[in-house]
Amino acid sequence: MQKTQDWREKEELFKALLWQGVEVYLLNPHPCKPLQATRHSVRAALIYIQSHKNQTACL
Repeated sequence: MQKTQDWREKEELFKALLWQGVEVYLLNPHPCKPLQATRHSVRAALIYIQSHKNQTACL
């Protein structure tokens, strides 16, 4: 489990996951039933983060 505080940390985390071959992650899995948690795409998360960075960039 890893917690991140800012967008840059999140982007680095998801890049590291992809580099290790991880394609999906579980968000807030229940300790007793971790495999029943909703799966999320690592690639979709990276796209979302990059979009957020582009939209909030100062011009």
